[in-house]
Amino acid sequence: LAECSVDLKGDLVISLTPDEEHSSKAGLEYLFNKGLTRADYAIIGESSGLKNIGIGQKGAIWGDIIVYGRAAHGSVPDKGVNAFEKLVNVAFAICEKLKPRLKERRSKYAFKSKGEGCSTIMLGGMVKCANRNRAVVPDWCSMSFDRRIIPEEDVIEAEKELRKLLEDLQKEEP
Repeated sequence: LAECSVDLKGDLVISLTPDEEHSSKAGLEYLFNKGLTRADYAIIGESSGLKNIGIGQKGAIWGDIIVYGRAAHGSVPDKGVNAFEKLVNVAFAICEKLKPRLKERRSKYAFKSKGEGCSTIMLGGMVKCANRNRAVVPDWCSMSFDRRIIPEEDVIEAEKELRKLLEDLQKEEP
C-alpha cells in the first residue's frame, strides 16, 4: 500500500487469526468480544484454497425443530403418538414447500459454483429422539436445520418464513 501511495482514511489493522468457524474461541470474534480490536470491515481467511476470494458470503440461521408425541409400548403403538413419525412429516413438508422456493432465490453476486448462489436449507445434521428403548414409541424427537441466506435476504424475514411454515404444520397436526 505504501508503494502504491494509497492514502487511507483511517487505520489499517492486520490480525492473522486462526479458526473462522461459528464456534471459534480463538479467531477474530474473540478479539472483538474482548475489545482488543474494532473495525469497519474484515477479511476472513478461508483455508479451502487461494482462489476462493469473494465479496460476502451466505449468512446462516441454525436451530433445532422439536416435535412431541406420547410414549407407549412398542407392542401397542396406537396408544402413543410417535414423535419420530411426526418429525418425518415436518421434514417432508419443508422439503416439499420451502426448499423449492429457496432454490428460486438467486443472489446477484458471483459465487464460485451455481448452487452456492441460492438460498438453502439442510435438515438433519443432528437428529435426536427419546432413546429409552427400541420397544418404546418416542415421545419427542428433534432435528437440526441449517438455513443459508443470500445477501439479498433479510435474516428476520427468513426466520419468520420458517416459523410460519412450522406454525401452519402444527395447526394441521397438533
